[in-house]
Amino acid sequence: MLAQEITHYIKKPQEGDNVVIKLDMAKAYDRVSWAFTCIAMRTMGFGEVFIDLVWRIMSNNWYSVIVNGSRHGFFHSTRGLKQGDPLSPVLFILGAEVLSRMLNLLHQDQNYKGFHMQIGGPQINHLCFADDVIIFTAATRSSLQLIMKTLSTYEAVSNQSINKENSHFMVPTNTPMETIDMSIPIHTMASISPPKTTLNYIKRVTTDFFWGWDKEKKKYHWASWETISYPYEEGGIGVRKLEDICKALQIKQWWNFRTKNSLWSQFLRAKYCQRSNPIAKKWDTGQSLVWKYMMKNKTIIEPHITWRVHFGNRLFWWDDWLGEGQFA
Repeated sequence: MLAQEITHYIKKPQEGDNVVIKLDMAKAYDRVSWAFTCIAMRTMGFGEVFIDLVWRIMSNNWYSVIVNGSRHGFFHSTRGLKQGDPLSPVLFILGAEVLSRMLNLLHQDQNYKGFHMQIGGPQINHLCFADDVIIFTAATRSSLQLIMKTLSTYEAVSNQSINKENSHFMVPTNTPMETIDMSIPIHTMASISPPKTTLNYIKRVTTDFFWGWDKEKKKYHWASWETISYPYEEGGIGVRKLEDICKALQIKQWWNFRTKNSLWSQFLRAKYCQRSNPIAKKWDTGQSLVWKYMMKNKTIIEPHITWRVHFGNRLFWWDDWLGEGQFA
């Protein structure tokens, strides 16, 4: 969601030319360097005993090739993490943390110009989730050169390799392609709430699964979706309605925005609520779909939020003291 909200800026030409780069790591787990992982752990302050234990776990890997049901010898691997090992994602993230810190250091370079962000909010130039990396930067030659230099350095020290064929980027429709020296732009479109046609299609696929279906013959649906959505005690099978799930997740999103100081909530507050309380905000034309649905769900959840009265020295005008609404 944070990535979608950040890319909302890319549609506004007055904010300057920006670029979003989506990186795909080629065989990310298989290319992990054991030595690099240990060096990263040592730099982060892990003890030598623990590092030695992790090294033994990573390096004690032997493989055998089975041909016609028979094993033909064993060979020792020199890099990589086991797929399915619960420790592998943690070790991989330690290596990805190095790339994250390298990208954050770009803000200290005078030749680097970042992606346009709201003044006073967090300045984000990348987001990482496991082996997925999204980079946000300005479409200037110097900034892109620094990004490419950083990625090349990371590839050299970590043994990782960026799959350039499966990596993508997104630019505004009016950005000259000569500016970023790349080929075909990729434009994405996303929505915070699935359309009804999508929900109806998922329902149809789900009910076909419940009642049995193949290409030759389709079985009769003995109960409607409404019936199977009831709890067991009421004659259903406890399958929740997709509309209810979507609505619950959207309402929880507003609750997390109001109660938690996460990175995405800081970003939204800096973008939309710098001079007013979120309760008093309304959606305006040109603002993102994310914020539009949050404002819509605000009217549903706010009447059900109760306040625990303390000293009143922080949110006096916005506390519902009398149960009849805020003073402001």
